[in-house]
Amino acid sequence: MIPPSTILNMHNLITPFMLSLVAITALILAGLFFGSQFVPQKYCPSFDTRAYNLSMMFGIAIVSGMIALASLFLDMPANVQEKEFAPINIGLCLVAGIIWSLGNLFILAAISKIGISRTFPVVNLVVVVAFFAGIIFLGELRSIEIAIIILLFFGIGSVLVGSYFTTRATSKEEKKVRDVKGGIIAALLSTIFFGFYNVPILVSLRSETWSVYLAVFFLSLGAILGAILFGFLWLRKELFKIWKRAQKKWHYLAISGCMIWGIGQVSANTAMEEVGVSIGAPAIQGLVIVVGVLWGLAVFKELGDIPVVRRRKAVYVLLLGCCFALIGSLVMGYVASLLF
Repeated sequence: MIPPSTILNMHNLITPFMLSLVAITALILAGLFFGSQFVPQKYCPSFDTRAYNLSMMFGIAIVSGMIALASLFLDMPANVQEKEFAPINIGLCLVAGIIWSLGNLFILAAISKIGISRTFPVVNLVVVVAFFAGIIFLGELRSIEIAIIILLFFGIGSVLVGSYFTTRATSKEEKKVRDVKGGIIAALLSTIFFGFYNVPILVSLRSETWSVYLAVFFLSLGAILGAILFGFLWLRKELFKIWKRAQKKWHYLAISGCMIWGIGQVSANTAMEEVGVSIGAPAIQGLVIVVGVLWGLAVFKELGDIPVVRRRKAVYVLLLGCCFALIGSLVMGYVASLLF
């Protein structure tokens, strides 16, 4: 016979993962779409990332606007029937969009330098930033136990090790033709902004009269503002000249990339509204790593600048890094489910 105390402990471990079908579906969709959002960029390598970022923001506005409009008239999951356009909620989502736009600009720069397959495992550090953002800014911490804290450090350490191995999947020959160091730094900077932008959104969604779909729409407006602001600071008037000279096909690809993102963001917010940032972000990020690496290695054959004799080793190092990053992400998600 199993002692009652053992049954209680088993229940406490299993309960955090008893999510609704809507939450599970939303988590999976968020991972798939977020992991695919930068694929269109691979087909327009000559499009300056700062101008590409601006076109992406228009894609966000289009898809999120359509979804928000539908939410006003349809009974959609995670929607609110009686909506109130409170200035504080609108402002929070605009700020979130500006923060996200800067993170997106850095990750675009990283992908253009080192590819999707190596950028995503490094960007997995966002789970660490989001984890502590949930604690510090959203007060999601529920309890602390020494054993769980040890597990937490294991998860963080695994993410860090995974990111380190990812940076080693290169060679001296490739460094001569690519700004590998710059790409890694850009990827690391993007994690800071991607780790925090969901905080103001989740604060706004604590209002009983605010909808996740409207939150994403106003986030998109903030993202457009951010893309113009940061692009202009870097390029001045050249931003608009470069943007206008770009091929129409490149604009369509950039817009399609953020349409993919928009669906992923709505899915992510739907999931995190139920499970929280600290649990939702690591779970989604784990899927994003897998999807991104598959795109980079299987479809785009990245690491091609590495000589054949060293390429296999680089692929193994990258996959090892992805495994560590994925394990760390899942461990942190599990720890978050016990703490929050």
